[in-house]
Amino acid sequence: MLPKSQMSALWRSLRLHAGARDVAFSSRIILFLLKAWTNSGGRLSRDIRIRVSGGYVFLSADTLKIDLDTFAEIYLLRVYPPPEEGAVVIDIGAHKGYYATWALANGAVAVASYEPQSANFAALERAWRSRKPCTMWTINRAAVGSIVGLVSLYVSDESWAHSIYPSMGRFRAAEEVRMTTLEFAINDCQSRWGHCRVLLKVDVEGAAFDVLGHAQPDELRPVYQICFDHEPGSPYDVDELLSRLAVAGFDLVTVDRDQEFRLARSE
Repeated sequence: MLPKSQMSALWRSLRLHAGARDVAFSSRIILFLLKAWTNSGGRLSRDIRIRVSGGYVFLSADTLKIDLDTFAEIYLLRVYPPPEEGAVVIDIGAHKGYYATWALANGAVAVASYEPQSANFAALERAWRSRKPCTMWTINRAAVGSIVGLVSLYVSDESWAHSIYPSMGRFRAAEEVRMTTLEFAINDCQSRWGHCRVLLKVDVEGAAFDVLGHAQPDELRPVYQICFDHEPGSPYDVDELLSRLAVAGFDLVTVDRDQEFRLARSE
């Protein structure tokens, strides 16, 4: 028989999976079994397809534990606030599309995803294709930052840890990727879907300042909320970033787990 602590963790996990109503029942069972499998050291030889509202997302066999944790944060723990009904989401650091599909099932009218890393983007594209025709979700193999051009992306063994900054971790390779700006991403959404209210989700391993710190108040006018992660060791001062965003009207700040920042306007 399992120790009491492991039994308690197992029951908590089961309750979380049971409550994920925007995941197909059969996929909830698969997710629960996969979590137990990886916790016991098990490995898989093929990718796993998970049925969610509107289509599928994919967990990669070679990064299964990280993908499971990322999926759980979004679909089970719901670490992000749901978008306003009818809002457009700009998903920067889109990983494999888990947040994008969740946002579409929880109020967003459209999502624009930006993901530069090749393996993540391949899984993101598979998720996008599973929903076609889907004119309300665009995918872009690009980083978002302070310039327009080509940059080096340093690739980690962990699918959520790739960064444009080599100081952010231990990396096994580098890819040359395209970078665009937040101004372009916002303008592209406005041209596609009209003058909509925008939620920005930014998860970019040390580059949040590159994405947000150079934006002018007028550029951010369509944005009603910003969610960004400030990872330990990031090469910028988070207080300086918050000060710049406060000038643009984002003066309501909440922080979860010391690194997840949620910004809104007081008016």
